Amino acid sequence: MNIVPDHVKQLVDRLVAEYEKAYEAGDIFYTRVTVGDKVYNGRETTKYYLDSVKDFRKSLDTEEGLLFKGDAKEVIKNIYYMIIHYYEQISYDAICRVKNVVECQGQLYTALRKAKKVEGLMADAESMLQFIDTASYSSWGQMDAYVDRRKFVLVKTKEKFEAILKSSDAEELTPGTIKPFLKIRVAFEEISERELYKKRNILRKYLAFWHKYGKSEQADEYFKILNLWNGIARTATYYVYVPNN
Repeated sequence: MNIVPDHVKQLVDRLVAEYEKAYEAGDIFYTRVTVGDKVYNGRETTKYYLDSVKDFRKSLDTEEGLLFKGDAKEVIKNIYYMIIHYYEQISYDAICRVKNVVECQGQLYTALRKAKKVEGLMADAESMLQFIDTASYSSWGQMDAYVDRRKFVLVKTKEKFEAILKSSDAEELTPGTIKPFLKIRVAFEEISERELYKKRNILRKYLAFWHKYGKSEQADEYFKILNLWNGIARTATYYVYVPNN
């Protein structure tokens, strides 16, 4: 049997949750859907797809059914394309909530909530919190528009923030002259997919893939499948310096 990674199951859990939200909100996917001799109309079509995606999720635990016919490569491709199929029914924002991951240090949340009560920091803190809360489907600008996984960390001192800018590839996003970010400073650093494979001690998979498929017309698509199965996504860290006063 093939063992489906937990992170793939968790992604499909988020997919199920979005379908549940759509059904509870009364969304109608199609006017009419015919499956065999059964006809679904209006909101019934949404219920049909909700039940279908739930069955898909169950199959990832049992590892039984048509998706699991064939060798390991075929199974992985089947699961990937099934996920893509279920993306077709939901909104762009919903897809982003499913596939994108946002992590924020508790210390940073605490510091920003405190800063919201400080005159001169309030606007900065509110804007930063809003960005974090919407980061699964929004971006700071063009440079991070395609990032799928965002991690926000607190930098406690100005000196440490300056050191990060000097010792890494981090780029400051806040020049200090544009409202609302006049005092809170933010730096962005993207981690390459190659580096992520290296950190997980599976760089050999990355190298073997590009050696075999590098010149293939399907290389980009196959790489997305490889990344999904290995839990690799375009990743960035946002370093946030919040002044104490």
